[in-house]
Amino acid sequence: MRIAIFCHKFWPAVGGLCTYTGRLAEYLVERGHDVRVFTARTQQDSAAREQVSPNLLVRRFETMGGSHPPYYFMPRLLELAASSEFRDIDVVHSVGYYFFGTVFGHGVARARRVPHISTPVYTLNPSTWQRKTFDRIAGRSLVRNVDHVIPQSEHELQLMRADRFDVKSSTIVPFGVDSSLFDEDYEVDDLRARHAIAKDEKVLLFVGKVMSPKGAFDCLEVVARLRSAGRAVRLIMMGDVHDRERETFAARIRALGLDAAVVLLGAVTDRREISRYYQLSDAVLFPSQYEQFGIVAIEAAASGRPLLGTPVGIMQTLVPHYQFGLLHPFGDIERFARNANEVLDVPRYRENAIRHRADILSQYDWRTISAATERIYQQAVGEAR
Repeated sequence: MRIAIFCHKFWPAVGGLCTYTGRLAEYLVERGHDVRVFTARTQQDSAAREQVSPNLLVRRFETMGGSHPPYYFMPRLLELAASSEFRDIDVVHSVGYYFFGTVFGHGVARARRVPHISTPVYTLNPSTWQRKTFDRIAGRSLVRNVDHVIPQSEHELQLMRADRFDVKSSTIVPFGVDSSLFDEDYEVDDLRARHAIAKDEKVLLFVGKVMSPKGAFDCLEVVARLRSAGRAVRLIMMGDVHDRERETFAARIRALGLDAAVVLLGAVTDRREISRYYQLSDAVLFPSQYEQFGIVAIEAAASGRPLLGTPVGIMQTLVPHYQFGLLHPFGDIERFARNANEVLDVPRYRENAIRHRADILSQYDWRTISAATERIYQQAVGEAR
């Protein structure tokens, strides 16, 4: 099967969606498919055209007219509309309903009379006039007219329907984890030595874009409260600090006296190193304001580590079901700190995380996820014939 994937970022850029599209593409190729990825070019990218393997081609395009989806415009992509790159495709899969590549991909699918599968990546981002205008003009219509929608959690599906999106045909397929990496028990003493973490010091791990909607500032407040109460705790944050909040975040660290308590790793791309940091932690923090899924939650569970966060995406079902963490309303620092103390003090949260680790690894393995996605493609292609 020849698959065209449209996404706004792809490896080597980092982030949850880069992981999703990257791993999905890799496993689809492993399953014998021809995958072509069309994406925006970022500073980390090295080539406009990259033949990653015989059956995986990545095309990256310069953007103009905006700095953030859905406002990217890729004129060179538009020039490819009648090219041979789209003449023989069997299915279009777009990741994110809200950007130029998706709209373009939808047009290609209709022109070529092939199915369009959408992973919408829908979240209740803070409302803006741009977002509302896009949804009114194109967003709701696009989701209504695709052949199949792949929400990544029941929470995401309900958010879309509550916001008047007509999802006619859908199958929930979550993010995945690389079980070959996460089911290994790593030696992490070198990481403790690298960051001078004392034996009695607890490690809290934050993974993701370091910004206020992800709850990054809330993590600082909680660590400050724990330390002021006498608990030895270190916060490790894996991910870039958002440019707009870089100065205010650094200022807040200084104001709370956390210079020696917070380790900012920046973006980490080595998958093995990422999984090692999960295993270094005593608990993983995921206090996000909004998520359509939340890959961090699955990676923490696959590492056998307790979770502390908000009831967004997969968190609202995963944590209560396996009872390996506690949830709090976004922005409730008092409850967040209380939950952190309980999870660090009560062994059953760690025990539950370890006991259910194998189940998580099996259920959310990328091979399982890619096979489920492949079945959706095959059904859609069969119905289109």
